[in-house]
Amino acid sequence: MCMCLVRGRRQLAPPIFSTKTSRPMELYVWLLTVFAAFGGFMFGYDIGVINGVKDTAGFRETFLNESKHSGNGSREESVRESTLLGLVVSTFSIGCLVGALLAAGLSEVLGRKRAIIVGGVVFTGGGAVQAGSLFIWMMILGRIVAGVGV
Repeated sequence: MCMCLVRGRRQLAPPIFSTKTSRPMELYVWLLTVFAAFGGFMFGYDIGVINGVKDTAGFRETFLNESKHSGNGSREESVRESTLLGLVVSTFSIGCLVGALLAAGLSEVLGRKRAIIVGGVVFTGGGAVQAGSLFIWMMILGRIVAGVGV
């Protein structure tokens, strides 16, 4: 327990979790916690989705120039493909790092609510870039932008 000074004498600080709380404030804190947790859910969901997408034939044909009937490629091709796939997956985390560094300053300027809205819009924009990407660099750019949004 924390000791604090009250009118010149020591008194125990009130407990953090009081049994006498107002319902609207309790609901507000609960909702705030749930919405703040959505960042973690978006991060995990996006990592899980890209893991499945990168193994599909359409993704490989579009971004890695693999045909459906291609045999085993050269070692250089295999290294190139592995590097590009790793880059597509990891750039999301790089975007998250940049977004985390920008979030404090943005919330100071815009306020928390508007900063969260901006993050959601940026994440949606990153998803749109990924969905409309025709080249591997567009996919990587979309991943970075979505990461900043998270």
